[in-house]
Amino acid sequence: CMQAAQLLKELQLVQSTSEAMRRIKGKAAFVLRGSEKQVIEDRSQPIAIEASMIVRAGKKDWCRIEFTDQS
Repeated sequence: CMQAAQLLKELQLVQSTSEAMRRIKGKAAFVLRGSEKQVIEDRSQPIAIEASMIVRAGKKDWCRIEFTDQS
């Protein structure tokens, strides 16, 4: 799990924590897991990271999580 604002920043969907908080407050940040949509409502909300989930922070900023084997 990772805090929502930190996740948006780590995925480079936002430039700063302040921008992450603005998008969260504006209901523009959410997580898609298959057909399930989870709106991020708080900067410290824990987000469980799973393969193939999509994280969005606005209309154009999104990222699909994929894991690779680095052996």
